[in-house]
Amino acid sequence: MQPAYTTSEIYHKVAELLEDGKRFVLASVIRAAGSTPRGTSAKMIILEDGRSIGTIGGGCLETYVIHESKKVFEDGILRVIEADLGDDSWSGLGMACGGKVELALELVEPNPRLIILGAGHLAKAVAKVGRFVGLRIVVIDPFAKPEDFPEAEAVLSEGYEEGVSKMPIYTYDSVVICTRHQGDEEALKAVINSKARYIGMVGSANRVQLVFKELMRQGYAAEKLLRVKAPIGLEIGAETPEEIAISIIAEVVMSRRGGTGAPKKIDKIEQAVVEKT
Repeated sequence: MQPAYTTSEIYHKVAELLEDGKRFVLASVIRAAGSTPRGTSAKMIILEDGRSIGTIGGGCLETYVIHESKKVFEDGILRVIEADLGDDSWSGLGMACGGKVELALELVEPNPRLIILGAGHLAKAVAKVGRFVGLRIVVIDPFAKPEDFPEAEAVLSEGYEEGVSKMPIYTYDSVVICTRHQGDEEALKAVINSKARYIGMVGSANRVQLVFKELMRQGYAAEKLLRVKAPIGLEIGAETPEEIAISIIAEVVMSRRGGTGAPKKIDKIEQAVVEKT
């Protein structure tokens, strides 16, 4: 059994994991009745690899919670589960303590980051719109200046490969490449093997094809290149940097939330039938 961390110790671990860019499920006992291993407020952290920190009582209860946490990792939906410890059939694992517990399983992950490779007018607009929707902004470009990106939590004024090598990219991160075509290949090579949820590159269809062909010539697999959103953004007829930034961030949000990009307008009006009395 894991050591029984105090609530403050668990929250300290939560802060450490978030600082390290880790996702995890926080399991909390929210109701306990009868004979149960631990009372309300007991908490346990479940990591994506199945390891846990803290304890809610050990035994098959924790095995069951770790199993149910896999579903939370998959869809991010908070779950409230119940366990009747007086009935060893509920988990199929044979535990009969006699009490009942109710637990909340909540996915906790760092605020997603938007990593912008570029420092031109479009990069500035993307940073503004990205921060507006709650993304943490990181900018990497040899010509990037902190004063040009007041929304950013970090501005690295260096080459793309050098800058990316200094920071881990996590599955919750999104990358936008807008180098004004002066460093598309270098920027894409810097992030193509990353775990980023979304990678998008600004450019015309012809320009994108040229970059992809060059990287394939250098040995990069077509499957990796095809996961890149390019040309970037949703088709909204955007022209100005601000409009283009909105189309790009809309696609980033769509990728994160699992949207379709389809319009939400109704196609027909259902006729209301009013019965005469």
